Amino acid sequence: MPTQLNLPGFAPEAPRAMPPVVKPQGTQGFKHKLFFAIFPAAEEAERIHLRAEGLRQQHRLTEGLIEAERLHITLHMLGNYADLIPDEHIETAVQVAARVQAQSFEVELDHALSLQRNGAFVLSDTKRESPFTNFRCDLVRALIQHGFSNHPRGTPHMTLLYSRHHRVAEEAIRPIRFLVQHFSLIHSHTGKHRYEELGRWNLSPDSRP
Repeated sequence: MPTQLNLPGFAPEAPRAMPPVVKPQGTQGFKHKLFFAIFPAAEEAERIHLRAEGLRQQHRLTEGLIEAERLHITLHMLGNYADLIPDEHIETAVQVAARVQAQSFEVELDHALSLQRNGAFVLSDTKRESPFTNFRCDLVRALIQHGFSNHPRGTPHMTLLYSRHHRVAEEAIRPIRFLVQHFSLIHSHTGKHRYEELGRWNLSPDSRP
């Protein structure tokens, strides 16, 4: 049995058998996705949505924006599935999330760009180190330790819309900030524009003055 590591921001846990490893897979033909994400609060999501509409008009993008309530940043993609997500994968993800010990933090999105691979027009955080990147790295490390695979996704980002025909070069924007007070485990029903929240874990209030 592998040695149990005590990760920063996570409560100690007794060693146990690892679940089957979730192998990285492409998205074509898969109907379900399982991932951890952070969402802005409702009022902040509406504010971001208004900024996004301004950017959409500025760059003459004709596609519609993603709904405000679905705006999020993926922390880690756990897997893509053709059929229902195995209960064991959900249970293991929930166990890891329940051990998180972290304070709330602010996210700052300071660039806008189109991703070449899928035409997503996104907001991104270009800082290499921040409370957000530290939290994300700790969570990913714990998930990998518990059998999930590393799914590299590049710079974390918030997708605003998808454009088939138009690409926007990366540009600095007036920073968009929002406070992260919880993170969620999401079951995405691919093609149905529906997110099912399987769990939500609150972060401790930031005690700094």
